[in-house]
Amino acid sequence: MKALVQQTYAKWVAWRLPTARLQHLQQRLIFIVPSAYGFLFLAVAAAIFLAGINYQNNLLLGLSFYLASQFLVVMFATYRNLTGLTVEAERMLPNFMSQHGQLRFRLQARPKSRQVALWVSWRRGSQREAVSLRPNEEKYVALPLFLSQRGWNKPPRLCIETRYPLGLFRAWSHLDMAHSCLAWPTPIDTTEAPFKGATGNTEQTQQWQLGDEDFQGLREYVDSDSPTLVDWKSYARGRGLYVKEFSSPVASTEWLDWYSFTTGNTELKLSKLCYWVLLREKQQQPYGLRLPGFSLPPGLGEEHKQQALNALALFERGGQHEQSV
Repeated sequence: MKALVQQTYAKWVAWRLPTARLQHLQQRLIFIVPSAYGFLFLAVAAAIFLAGINYQNNLLLGLSFYLASQFLVVMFATYRNLTGLTVEAERMLPNFMSQHGQLRFRLQARPKSRQVALWVSWRRGSQREAVSLRPNEEKYVALPLFLSQRGWNKPPRLCIETRYPLGLFRAWSHLDMAHSCLAWPTPIDTTEAPFKGATGNTEQTQQWQLGDEDFQGLREYVDSDSPTLVDWKSYARGRGLYVKEFSSPVASTEWLDWYSFTTGNTELKLSKLCYWVLLREKQQQPYGLRLPGFSLPPGLGEEHKQQALNALALFERGGQHEQSV
């Protein structure tokens, strides 16, 4: 019975609060009920009212009416503290599976009044961020999300709550922001090298390109050469005008190939490839990535690493990397 009630409530919330990456809190999206202190406040006001009737005391009756009017004023003030707030899904910060990623949101107050003492969290009782906004001010909030599976991880509904002022009422909204966080495979240390037709420890032919590390020799001077490269000692000895040439080693390019693994299931292979992506980045050695139906040309750097890790995260998940990292 409890499961049926929860399922019915979830369907009703999904109908009343539709999915959107940009939400403006209005009457339809806001819920408000008295808090425990609110019910206690009402009980005290009711007790004073009954005492005033019993003793025919106009002072007690007036006090009970005053408390009831303040109760209504606080209700409207609490509701107004949420209404007009703009919430927008922003960047997501991915991480490895079984760790915490982050989802960022932009909050903007309505133009003509401030909105204070707001709490932003995934659910009641979870870690929450406190936010206060001046008129038309915007702030960014990042909430951690545990990544339980590889690929896209959908969070619970975003809860925005307030009890301002006095704490007699609790107003909240549960928003589906259409915002998910990407989880990369967990890297697994392995000596099994995923190089097509080679191993990670195979010695490779050293290549060179023009650079500034090792002296290679002299050549004749041309007009476009820098004076700092001229071999002035040779010129002073009457041997003519020559310039020095230097070279730098070029790191060999390797392909991290899915088909190089002969054992292991899909998740194990992806975890091993993830380890080699991180290792090649650490060693500053260019690499490419080959997966069934996907190929990433050789490269190096933070953007290249992100593309490789995202491809591993989304492999056979049927999704695309549509959100900014």
